[in-house]
Amino acid sequence: MSFIPLLASVALAFSPESWRSVLAGPVGPVEIKLLMESGFDIEAVHGSMVRLYVDDARLCALQEMGLTAVPVASPEPLVPYPSIGVLYDTLEAIAARHPDICRLEQIGTSVQGREIMAVVVSDNAGSEEIEPEFRVIAAIHGDE
Repeated sequence: MSFIPLLASVALAFSPESWRSVLAGPVGPVEIKLLMESGFDIEAVHGSMVRLYVDDARLCALQEMGLTAVPVASPEPLVPYPSIGVLYDTLEAIAARHPDICRLEQIGTSVQGREIMAVVVSDNAGSEEIEPEFRVIAAIHGDE
């Protein structure tokens, strides 16, 4: 199979007018920098391959850069994120393991209606005290 029919078959494997996840390569630091500067949405780098999201125009741009793009059969993360249930269970387990200094508390609701939970750590976790407080908010992600 020659290179051009291979590119055509890869291009036809993608549904038109949609974004999809692909593995592209081979890449090194120079290619990764070029992809970033060109505005590609790079999810991860795995050795000489990058996992990124492309539409039809970006797929063509990858091919023009001399990179081979292979559709990812399942757009699931390579390292799966824990489900919201697993996160809630983990927070509950932490609070249950340390009831003398921890309590689980709902501090809000997300835009998709999910409870936003927090573990409160205090020397007197069973009561609300008037004392200095601070809040640590981490791992913010724009997509819910």
